[in-house]
Amino acid sequence: MDELLFDALHRLLESHRIELAEQFVIEDVQWGLYEMGEGLIIPAPD
Repeated sequence: MDELLFDALHRLLESHRIELAEQFVIEDVQWGLYEMGEGLIIPAPD
């Protein structure tokens, strides 16, 4: 069962790879983790 689920998830992710990558970047910008032209910003721990 795990192998079947893994295969289905893998096929889903592969078929939507570009859309998912774009969505991750959009969310990173919205959350303030990414500034255009600067790359990913990882805040230093307090």
